[in-house]
Amino acid sequence: MRRCAAGWTVILCIFQTLSGLEPASAGIPAEWTGPVSGHSSVSVPLNVSTAGNVSKVFTFGGLVFFSYSDACTLQVYDASWQIRWSGILYNGVYRNLVESVIPEGHYTIIGTGSYSVISGNPATRVVGYFALDGSSRPLSRDLLTYMCRGGLSYTNHFFVWAYEDRTEVSVEDLQSRQIIWKGTLDKGGSFRSQSINDRYLRVTATRPVSAQTYDDCGFFYPAANNSFYGVEFYGYGNNPNPMARICIMAYEDGTRFRLEETNGRLIREGFLDRGMMQVEIVEGKSIYLNTSRPVTLCSMPYVDADQPYYHLMEVKGPSGTGIDYEFFTPCINNGHLDFLAFTDHTQIVVTHMEKGTSDTVVMQADQHYRYPTVFGLYHIQSTERISVIESGGSVQCGADFMTLNFNVIPDFQIRVEPDSLALPPGYAAACSVFCEGRYGFDETVDLSAYPLPDGIEADFQPASIVPGQGSLLRIRSSLHVPSGKMTLNVRGSWEERVREDTLNLWFYSAPAIPIRVSAAAVQTAGSVFPVDIVMGAEDSPVPPMASFSLALGWDEMLETGGRPVEAGEWFEEGGNVDLSVKYHRDSLRITAELTDNYHMVSGHGEAVRLHFAAPRNTPSETRIGLHFIGSAGADSLGNQWTFSGEPFFFRVVPPDGVSPNAITPNDDGYNDRVEFRIPEYMEKGGEILIYDIWGRRVRRLRDGRFWDGRNDSGALVPPGSYLYVVRVRARVIRRGMVAVIR
Repeated sequence: MRRCAAGWTVILCIFQTLSGLEPASAGIPAEWTGPVSGHSSVSVPLNVSTAGNVSKVFTFGGLVFFSYSDACTLQVYDASWQIRWSGILYNGVYRNLVESVIPEGHYTIIGTGSYSVISGNPATRVVGYFALDGSSRPLSRDLLTYMCRGGLSYTNHFFVWAYEDRTEVSVEDLQSRQIIWKGTLDKGGSFRSQSINDRYLRVTATRPVSAQTYDDCGFFYPAANNSFYGVEFYGYGNNPNPMARICIMAYEDGTRFRLEETNGRLIREGFLDRGMMQVEIVEGKSIYLNTSRPVTLCSMPYVDADQPYYHLMEVKGPSGTGIDYEFFTPCINNGHLDFLAFTDHTQIVVTHMEKGTSDTVVMQADQHYRYPTVFGLYHIQSTERISVIESGGSVQCGADFMTLNFNVIPDFQIRVEPDSLALPPGYAAACSVFCEGRYGFDETVDLSAYPLPDGIEADFQPASIVPGQGSLLRIRSSLHVPSGKMTLNVRGSWEERVREDTLNLWFYSAPAIPIRVSAAAVQTAGSVFPVDIVMGAEDSPVPPMASFSLALGWDEMLETGGRPVEAGEWFEEGGNVDLSVKYHRDSLRITAELTDNYHMVSGHGEAVRLHFAAPRNTPSETRIGLHFIGSAGADSLGNQWTFSGEPFFFRVVPPDGVSPNAITPNDDGYNDRVEFRIPEYMEKGGEILIYDIWGRRVRRLRDGRFWDGRNDSGALVPPGSYLYVVRVRARVIRRGMVAVIR
């Protein structure tokens, strides 16, 4: 076998395109009993202006939090901006804050992650509600909720409702981490339990489901469109409570409705015009409501009686959430409507539909107002989005999941990508800043960065963007910037609203970037295998590269037995790399050019992948070594970079089996011997016996893998067919024929 020195070059060209409030008084009737509350004389915590997940809630007393994030930091402030509780909750973790911690009132919640909230203490109060997920939606593949212990003599119920066929559902106890139920539901089907009491639960499903907790009435039903305003509803009606009712509220004229049990039995059908309500008594039944136009549907104690009935429910409007401009809701005698405003100069008109009387109030942001009610249907209209809670009773009682206003009110977020840059002092780097609008936000946001220590400059191009647009943030450093890490705050501002993200900067002293070849040390002939050229490491990341060139060379020798290597045999054409191979007697030259744009991200070790296609007849134990004979790069900001790396070696071996099946033992380097690559033989050892066609043994190999066509005396055997037998521990594991040709 001959060794031919080989040298080759790979050229890779890489391109990247960088692309203080006063209480409201005007219009408030003197007979309204509840004061408008605000926080005009207190200071707002600094992090309120920059936190993205800020929401307002009202409670009779108590709050329950569920976290949908891996680490959700929560802070709860009362109306005077005194912190009542703070903590960190992890995904699937809950926290019940009882009335002694959270008394009746309205609160501001600041969270760094995704979470949901129950207003009230469901562990000690008669309740009914549908769970909301971390996006304040009632239908989800992941719902966290609580099943109450019960406060009345009625039977508790827990339901999971399916809205699509073949929905796989699992109900888990968050305290014991045990699976309570697991099964498959079709559309309109439900899992129902009357034995789950006083448990915190997690419901997961392959398709969106809803989770209903029922001890007593006082809640709105979700629609199949994943909101509370729609044309198709499923749910449990009422326990045999003499005061409980199902109420259908129409928002459009000519709304046809059909209310039936889930088994198809008709309860009521008819027509409603805008502002009309259909009231039904449905005891102990699962219901299905279908309408021609969107409606809202609730369960509540709608009885014209002076006796107060204790409950609390968040009213839902035509946006399908609990935060809206308009609401229709039934109310009872001695009840209340609690309003929360999120915007200054919010004007609210409250109309009793049957009496035709109206009241008006103007509220400022973060204010709460309690409005007394009598029996009847109320129409609430507001110039800005508000939250409305309908309740009854003079004691703290009732609970409901609250829509979090940061999930539904127009807002924006700032996102930095990538979130870290690494560069030596005196160099420049760049990242992208994106603005993401939520729920119709389309205003222009101004960008800035702070703090900027001496020697650091930041430039945005452009300096103002709207949702859906991005800006290029260029960071330049002087030679005097010390090595180490720092954090830059990237701020987006619109009027008084501010949102931020962070950019981590890492300054390191060595501008040389490591580069290496990565591949399996042993490859099999006949296979296509990747060889990765990896640039950068965790402590020496690659900057965004505008151009890059790399030269590789063979190190050691490529053993080919003198046989020419044809184009495409050793390198597979495909992907983004065009390859050509030319073989000369003394050299093997391979060139590669990247034809598509290649994106290299700062902060990560990046790889260019070449695919080798090794022929099946590759000589055994072919050994390949790669090393770098030259490399350089320039990033998109004009910084010049150098790379350094160590050689890498791998070898190519034939696949398992016996090959070739015919040999020509003439020492020309081609098929001079047969190789026995049999795993059991190679692992345990044994012997190989060669016989001629007359059954005479001509050669015995002990633990050897090659037969060169010679007998035990070292002489070449005559041409012809020969039988081989492979034995391991006196057991024959392989036999076959091989031909000797002269």
